[in-house]
Amino acid sequence: DVTGDAGTHILKEGLLGSSIPMLVQYGDKQVLVWQEYDGTRQTANSSVLTYSVYNNGEWSKPTAVYDDGCGDSYADIKVINDTLALVWQKQTKTITDEEAENSETALSTLAANSEIYYAEFDNSTDTFTNIIRITDNEYCDMMPKFVEGTNDISVAYVRNDDNSFLQTSGNNQI
Repeated sequence: DVTGDAGTHILKEGLLGSSIPMLVQYGDKQVLVWQEYDGTRQTANSSVLTYSVYNNGEWSKPTAVYDDGCGDSYADIKVINDTLALVWQKQTKTITDEEAENSETALSTLAANSEIYYAEFDNSTDTFTNIIRITDNEYCDMMPKFVEGTNDISVAYVRNDDNSFLQTSGNNQI
């Protein structure tokens, strides 16, 4: 549920159960980011990072930040030096039906293809632009967070050197 001048109403149903909606004030707008399921996709690829903008008393239609068919997960959003910045964990490969049949294979594929992405909000178009992949390697990069107390846009994230998505083996590095 979201609250605006018109009161409380439901913006979207079918959110990812573990999604934590993030709401940021940016100028005269509010930007809400969350994860939801895309029911048209195979389950392992169904998580989509989505946003809506509250402007002039209305919420915009929920829209994917960057939809390439691969799953999205953990995200962080923050205004830094007048830039509304977004960072999130994204898969760079879809999980096939065959891979999804075996949970170990699915987790291994998720881990090996888990990278960190970045985007900036364009206030004139109400869209996320300047989308870049921060990491591009064979390691499991996950759980990005903007670094507090800096003047620059800096991101910290966890890297598991054994590609253990659940972090049950290998070393975690920040």
